[in-house]
Amino acid sequence: MAAKTYDVLILGAGITGCSLGLILASQGIRTLIVDKTPHPRFALGESLLKPTVLWLRLLAARFGVEDLAVVANLNRIHDRIAPTSGVKKSFGFVRHRAGGAQTVAHWWANIAVSYAEDVLEAHLFRQDVDAYLYARAAAAGCEMLVGTVLGEVADDDGPLCVETTQGRVHAQYLVDCTGQTPTLPRLTSLREEPTRMRTNSRAIFTHMIGVQPFDDCALAPAPALPWHQGTLHHLLDGAWMWVIPFDNHPRSTNALVSVGVNFDNSVHPEQGQPPQEEWQALLDRYPALRAQFGQATAVRPWISTGRLQRSTLSSIGERCCLLGQAAGSVDALYSRGLLNTFQSLHLLAELLIEAVRAGDYARARFAPLERLQRNLLQLHDNLVSGSYIAFRSVPLTDWWLAIWSLIEQLSLAHVVQPLAALELADSDAWNGALAELQHGACVHGQELVLPILESANAVMDEFAAGQIDESAAAARLHALAAPLAPLGYDLDRFRQLTTRHGFSRTARRLLETEHALTAAVEAVDRHAGLPLTLRTSSFVNGLIRLLAIRYARTDEVDLAAPALGAALSAAIERVAIPGTDQALLQDLVERLQTVSLRRSVVAASPGRPVTPAGWQVLLECQTGHRYVGLRFITRGDPMDGCGAQLELVTEADGIRLVVMLDGRLPAAPVLAAMC
Repeated sequence: MAAKTYDVLILGAGITGCSLGLILASQGIRTLIVDKTPHPRFALGESLLKPTVLWLRLLAARFGVEDLAVVANLNRIHDRIAPTSGVKKSFGFVRHRAGGAQTVAHWWANIAVSYAEDVLEAHLFRQDVDAYLYARAAAAGCEMLVGTVLGEVADDDGPLCVETTQGRVHAQYLVDCTGQTPTLPRLTSLREEPTRMRTNSRAIFTHMIGVQPFDDCALAPAPALPWHQGTLHHLLDGAWMWVIPFDNHPRSTNALVSVGVNFDNSVHPEQGQPPQEEWQALLDRYPALRAQFGQATAVRPWISTGRLQRSTLSSIGERCCLLGQAAGSVDALYSRGLLNTFQSLHLLAELLIEAVRAGDYARARFAPLERLQRNLLQLHDNLVSGSYIAFRSVPLTDWWLAIWSLIEQLSLAHVVQPLAALELADSDAWNGALAELQHGACVHGQELVLPILESANAVMDEFAAGQIDESAAAARLHALAAPLAPLGYDLDRFRQLTTRHGFSRTARRLLETEHALTAAVEAVDRHAGLPLTLRTSSFVNGLIRLLAIRYARTDEVDLAAPALGAALSAAIERVAIPGTDQALLQDLVERLQTVSLRRSVVAASPGRPVTPAGWQVLLECQTGHRYVGLRFITRGDPMDGCGAQLELVTEADGIRLVVMLDGRLPAAPVLAAMC
């Protein structure tokens, strides 16, 4: 290959390198991505978080890269990439005791349905997602080179010259996204040996078939949504196991489940045992696990790692930087790896675009990236290190999971501010949010969170050394967290939600209904095929919650019926109702109770369906053979309250769907507003 000069050379064509390449190419920056391994290929980092998907949405909106928004939503992944990823509706944690046939403790937290944000978290089947981003980066203008970097050579034609197996490459700036041991001296000099990380763990992992849903194993109480619809963590002595199913969504065609175990090296040091033997020994030690994994088979060779933790003296160097896992890695616990990566990528993209346009690659320009990545790794390391010790004790696990939950909310608040400012075109709010990000803030309230985590780890060290008992450690941790109360820390509330309410019958009805309602609204949107999106409206958000609460309190519920009814009721939002009392609208929904569905095959026709006599049409929208209409009829005296029926009619591709909602309406005010 003839020598060619690029603005940016990216090492690594995984999710990080290709996402950065997409953004740079969208800005007209000449970019080359080099990787020694072609796609598709196996990769970890499979469980998304809500803050992660919002960073993806922010990147997509700010830089005009729609492909990153695709990865932020499971439905779009299924539509645009492949139906091979799973859904993530919850986090679950269950504690085991060696030799035990049942779990000894459990925690469960649902991930709230996010209507207006249009977010649906996923278990990413990375080989398909990464291959998609690779292809999209190439289509956007990135040049791709499959080959090995051999070294750096002196060359007068440019500031940076790299020799590869495919030839010599010149570039102005180098970004390492590989997460592997670097070969170039300018990158090697940035590594920190030994690592400063407190966490000391290793892992074995694979993909399996035949893994039983944990809900079928009768080892723990049933949570409000099935364990199998979320990311499950088995907490063991000096270890924890992840279970990430890809087969837990109706549209998924992938039968695989990602399974891995992370070991605390201070408890389970590596002894050269083959990973499959170590796995079998684990099942022998914990008989309860056999219920889920006794019939499971690995479909790819088990992988065993050495110590997972890596760190750098600095993540920026002379005309180069390390991004994401290349800058440092901690542990898969709490799934923060991709969050750290995309949060850092957002900042680097801005700094790098400015540097290319100014022709100035001075190291000082990239100092904010160093601050941000150092803070992100410090937070993650302290959170994981303390948790490993805490998992020996249920009360201490309570505290660390409560802190993890709070940090998730603070991470969310950190990205919501700039995303809202960008979408609202609020320049003042955007500049303020950007300034905070550029100063290295990794989470909302980090000036309180980081030192408290440091102090909490000191308490855990005393507990691990036997200097204090469980009660004393729990009391000191609770006292340490007192300053976090204004940010939302409430240990008692966390315990109630995750160990009691999350397993109640009412919560189960509520969340099952809410998710069914949302799925129905999405189905109507897809069926209509019109620019009439019900799911993302704030009115639908409130309406679904209202209906979910109503049906959760009913002794016997046909979830399919109210789900379809919500889709029809939601269309009311498309009618102009100026000045309508929201409480009266809620009363209307309360009184509309009976739901039915009629589906029929009809002759395709560009004409709208006939509206029966006496019905008033509230909404109609038509494009070609696709039609959506909302109609309404009352029976009786409107002044005294009357019977009413709403119908949502959708027609597309010769299929007509009619959803009807019947009930009693209040007197005239709401009717006047609607009609």
